[in-house]
Amino acid sequence: MVLHSLDAFNKELVGRAPAGVNFAWVGMGYDYYDLISEGADKLFTEKTRAIFEKCLRPGGLRQDLQHYLRKLTPCRGASITKEEAASRVNFFSPVISPEYRMVVERIGHPRPGFLDWNYSLNGRFFDRTESCHAVSGNDILLGNSAAFSNNHAEAIDFIGEIDSTERRVICPLSYGNACYAEFVEKYGRSTLGERFAALRRFLPPDRYLEAIRPCSNVIMNHFRQQAAGNIAMMLFLGAKVFLNEENPLFAYYRSLGIQVFSMEELASDPGLLDSDLPWSRVLQNRSILREILGWEAGVRKTRDFIATAIG
Repeated sequence: MVLHSLDAFNKELVGRAPAGVNFAWVGMGYDYYDLISEGADKLFTEKTRAIFEKCLRPGGLRQDLQHYLRKLTPCRGASITKEEAASRVNFFSPVISPEYRMVVERIGHPRPGFLDWNYSLNGRFFDRTESCHAVSGNDILLGNSAAFSNNHAEAIDFIGEIDSTERRVICPLSYGNACYAEFVEKYGRSTLGERFAALRRFLPPDRYLEAIRPCSNVIMNHFRQQAAGNIAMMLFLGAKVFLNEENPLFAYYRSLGIQVFSMEELASDPGLLDSDLPWSRVLQNRSILREILGWEAGVRKTRDFIATAIG
């Protein structure tokens, strides 16, 4: 049985299932980061923590990260904890492979086994020809949503400190916490003025792509793996992506040979915002992304997933 996330229902399903039922857990990220992270301090910057308290905890931060990440803590009569459920599933497919080790180390159990499979943004997108249009400007794409873990406030401060140009900062806020989205839009406008552009409404994929295509720079201030689809798409289009070194995506992409930059590198060399990736590097990034996220890769991984899970 395939579990698309280990949410409260699926956790209880594992706990109440008879012996001999095999489970394959496809992780979404939000459903296992409460196993990886020890507390909110690990994911939020100081200003973000303050607005988190204001939006979600009017009386103060009384509960830890497990609540925020929707751990969906055991309900009355719950038969099993998430750690126990994770140790009972047969196979686990995280968003990126390094997270498998992080989860297994946390639960302290040799199960589950690893399966290399995850959802792709759009496998056909990564099968486009090498001549497909690349990014077309030098604006900045900031974050991917109105989720607190974007740590927008410090990123906005950072941009204001290193960049005095008139380049736009495009900030998607179409989903997440509405209170936080309001804060980010106001804070961005007060700090960066008219150059800050918030995307508050959902857009069809083609329109969203056109809205962010002018961004040859991508700043993602997450401490956790997040926005993997946006990051992969922008890398394929030739953008420079700047990540926190604490984000598992940073080391993961570098291990694959994909060029990404750290926030620290950008702080020491703001001129990176005005430089272009060599076309040879863009093509190399595309080739690697196609190998791991393209249509053929998806078909191969799905076949392997089925053969292993039912074998």
